[in-house]
Parts: sequence; C-alpha cells; structure tokens
Amino acid sequence: MSINLPREDQKVREIIGGIKITQEEEQRVRAQVNQENAPNRRAAAAIDSVEKFFSSNDSQNNAIVRSFNKTGGQGLAGFIESMSFDWYSNVTWETDQAKGRAPKMCKITMSFAPIHDISPGLSSTGANRAPIS
Repeated sequence: MSINLPREDQKVREIIGGIKITQEEEQRVRAQVNQENAPNRRAAAAIDSVEKFFSSNDSQNNAIVRSFNKTGGQGLAGFIESMSFDWYSNVTWETDQAKGRAPKMCKITMSFAPIHDISPGLSSTGANRAPIS
C-alpha cells in the first residue's frame, strides 16, 4: 500500500529515511526542501500568470487578446524600427494620488517598416501586382 504524500513530504522522507530524528532536525530538513523548491514555485506562478493574461476566457480584460481575436490576424505585418519619446519640459503633470505621477502630454515618434508578402510595384507584364492603398 502506497501513501500519496505531497512532494515536499516525499523529499523529506527520502532525506530522513527510517532514522528517528528530533522535531527541530525535521523542521530544518523541511526548511531546506522548501528553499530548494522555491524557484520552482515562483516559475510555476509566473507561468500561471502569463497563461491567465493570454487566456481567451478573460479576453474582456486583456486588450492584446481582445484585439487579436477581433482582427483575426488581418493587417500589415512589420516591425518597429525606432521609437522615441519627447517629454516636453513645460507640461503640467498629473499628481493625483489614485492616478499616479506622470506628464499629461508627450510626443511619440515611431518608424514602422512593413513586411510585404508581395513586393509592391509593377510586374514583368506592366501590371500593378501589389497596390499600396
């Protein structure tokens, strides 16, 4: 007959074996096992939070998933070549405690490079093969 113990208890039993030990020694071994398993628990928690963030069940609260579900992958593929923020020096700042502290205005400059599946231009017959609209 096997007893299903939590992983930490199984690890403690493997370390202790059949030896009789004091309660303090058992607590020390449990603390060591918990410390060894802490990175695994943090990684599992991080994976759970990322999974929940991208879950389609909770898409009402996630703008990324909501927008992807709405467009269905349509649009122009590309990448951002550069992005810069100009924080104006004479702009008032929002200092409301509930909203946080941030400037009310900034200038964002972005360069986008599209990736065309068919290069725009004229074909060998003179027809416009990929019109840019």
